[in-house]
Amino acid sequence: MCSSPGAGRRAQPPPRFWRKRAKKVTLLERTGFPRYHIGESLLPTVVPILELSGAKRAVDSHGFTKKWGAIFRWGGVDTVVDWKEMYGEDHHAWQVDRSSFDAILLNNAEEQGVNVLEGARVERIDLSEAHPWVRWTDPEGVANEAQYSYLVDASGRAGLISAQYHHDRKSNEAFENVAIWSYWDRARPLPGTPAGGINSISTEDGWFWVIPLANGQWSVGYVTHRDVFREQRRRHATDDELLEHLIDAVPAVRELLAGGSRCARTRIEQDYSYMAGRFCGPGYYLIGDAACFLDPLLSTGVHLALFSAMLASACIVSTLDGTVTDEEARKFYEYGLRGTYVRLFTLVANMYERRADPQYYLRTARRLNRGSASSAEDEPSVRDFVDLSAGLADLRDLTGDDRWTRAVVDRFAAQAREEQVNSPHQPGTTPGGLNFYPVHSVPFDLAAPTDTGEVLQLVVDPALGLRRRPDGRH
Repeated sequence: MCSSPGAGRRAQPPPRFWRKRAKKVTLLERTGFPRYHIGESLLPTVVPILELSGAKRAVDSHGFTKKWGAIFRWGGVDTVVDWKEMYGEDHHAWQVDRSSFDAILLNNAEEQGVNVLEGARVERIDLSEAHPWVRWTDPEGVANEAQYSYLVDASGRAGLISAQYHHDRKSNEAFENVAIWSYWDRARPLPGTPAGGINSISTEDGWFWVIPLANGQWSVGYVTHRDVFREQRRRHATDDELLEHLIDAVPAVRELLAGGSRCARTRIEQDYSYMAGRFCGPGYYLIGDAACFLDPLLSTGVHLALFSAMLASACIVSTLDGTVTDEEARKFYEYGLRGTYVRLFTLVANMYERRADPQYYLRTARRLNRGSASSAEDEPSVRDFVDLSAGLADLRDLTGDDRWTRAVVDRFAAQAREEQVNSPHQPGTTPGGLNFYPVHSVPFDLAAPTDTGEVLQLVVDPALGLRRRPDGRH
C-alpha cells in the first residue's frame, strides 16, 4: 500500500475521517481475491478499527459467527473469557471465513478510493532515496515503475522488505511450531463457552483449537513444536490419519467432535515466530505478518495486522500534514508495535512454559497489564488476562494516560535476565528454553518519542492521527 499520485474510483462516500485526511493510495496485490487463509478467530479490537476503515457494516452484515469470548482449558483448568460480561454488549468479534472477510476488506479499500491492482507482481524496490521506488508488472506482464511518498509493506510472511531486502528477520527457535487442521460439519463447544467462543485445549505437547464458523461448520486444529510434529507424522500414512489420531488421543476434543464428520482436506502450516529487525524506516512501514508473527495461541494475527495498519496510517498522515516529523512518527510506530508484540510474546511464552499451572500465566498477565487495578498482593486476575488477550490493552495504552511505559519493559527485562542467570540451560533462554530476545534487547528507546520530552498519543477523533501531549495529560 503506497501513497501514490493517482487514486481509484470512489464508489461510496468514505467515513468522516477519510474525507478529512484522504490520501492517494495504490494497493498492489499479487494474487486475486477471494483466496483461502487460516486465522479465523478475531479479537474485539477489530471492531473499532473496522469502523474507522469503513468496513464494519459490511463485515457485520455478512453473517459471520459473532464471538463473545473463549475458554482456555489449560492444564485441565478452564479459564472463561466472557467479553460481554466484562465489558458489555459492544465488545465482541467474529469467527470468519477468511476468504470472504479478506475480500470484504479489499472491496472496502477500493470503495474508499484506493487504486487496487490485483495480479500485480512487485519485481524490485529501492529504498536508497527519501521516497521509495517500486517496480512491478501487471497481469499482462507490462512493467511499471513509480516513486511514492511512502511504501507500506503488507506482503505477509514473504517479507518483501525484512526478509528479502534487509535480511534482518529474527526467528525464535522455541516457537517453531506446526499447525495441522481441517473442518467438521458438526461439533459442540465446551460447557460454559460464551456464545460463538473459541475453545483452546492444552495437551502434553501442544494445544487444540475448536472454532464455530457459520453454517454449522467448525474449524479444528492442533499446534505443536516442529520436532514433535515430525515424529508424529512419520508414524502415519497420511495427514488425515495423523489429525484423526491426535484428536482421538484427547478425550475432551474427541467428545466435542462426536457425531460430526470431517468435510474438508487436512492442511498443514508452519507457524514460526519471528520479528523484523526494524518495523519502519525513511519512506516505509512494515505491517502485519511482514513485520512480525507471534503464534496462533491467542488469535493475535489479524489483531496485529489491523493494529499495525492503523498505527502506520496514523503516523503517515500526521507526517504528511506536518503534525510530527518523520523521525518522531517512526519512533512512535516502533514503540507502539514492538511493545505490543513483546507483551503478547511474553504472555504466550509463559502459557507454553507452564501449561500445567494456569495461575502462572494469570500472574504474568497482571504484571504485564499497565492499566491493572490489581496490586502485587492480589490474586491473579482473569480481567488482566482478558485485557491483554483481547488486544484491548494495546489500544488503551496508545490512546490513554496509562500507557505501557519504560518501567514495564525494564521490569520484564530484569526478570528475563535473572531467569537466564539462574537457569542451568544455555544462556539466552528461560528454564523452558524460551528465548526472551524481544524483551531485553528491544532495539529502540522507549522514552518519550520526541526530543522535547513531549509524549505522542494515538487519536481517532476528529481524525486518525497522532497528537502531542506536553505534560502527559489529555
